[in-house]
Amino acid sequence: MSKTPLYLVILLALLLLAYFFVIKKPTATINQVETAFAVADTASINKIELLSNKGYRIVLTRQSDYQWLVNDRYFARPDAVQTLLSTIKRLKVKNPVSKAAYPTVMKSFEKPLKTVKIYNDINSKPIKSYTIGGTTSGNRGTYMLLDGFDMPYVMYLPGLDGHLTTRYFTRPEEWRDRMLYNYPKSNIKSVSLTYHNKPSASFVLEALSDTTYTVTSPNKVTVSSNQKIKTWVLFSANQK
Repeated sequence: MSKTPLYLVILLALLLLAYFFVIKKPTATINQVETAFAVADTASINKIELLSNKGYRIVLTRQSDYQWLVNDRYFARPDAVQTLLSTIKRLKVKNPVSKAAYPTVMKSFEKPLKTVKIYNDINSKPIKSYTIGGTTSGNRGTYMLLDGFDMPYVMYLPGLDGHLTTRYFTRPEEWRDRMLYNYPKSNIKSVSLTYHNKPSASFVLEALSDTTYTVTSPNKVTVSSNQKIKTWVLFSANQK
């Protein structure tokens, strides 16, 4: 029986090496612990703290399933709270920061744009805490770093082509609810609005029913219900 040619042995050895080190070698794995940014159960969250490098601080505290307070003073915008909770829940890792970019990216965390702290117990430590360093080139990813780790990741939201920093805004006036009166719409029977510098623009709005309104101006002209009036009432009252 003839011996196997040396070149076939070498070829076989190279194929085995290729199999174990290239084909069988898994792609660079992502550490599941240091990438656990998302909070799946946002219903358990009762406090969120947002800090910016501009000195702003926002503390959102849950009062009920649909109502939150801003800095213990004002009702928070329901749409803004839901956007933030959705972001917290759906955060995904796009990729880790490359070795070449690591030193530059880490410098951005010396004074991060935002700091996020999430609590399920107001009087306890946060269940999640991370910082936002900035955005990637092209603004299609956001650098984030979990507290206690030294590897930042590029984060994104599935279906969103852009960065996430604007979802963590920190100006108090932007968080305040736009509601004018904390009354159910059905309880408002009339509203009088007086412009002292222009009396002719003043008016009285009266509710004839839940869907029909009249507006009377100083010159006694009565205007029937229209879409502008309905919109004004909608944004003036508490719809809950």
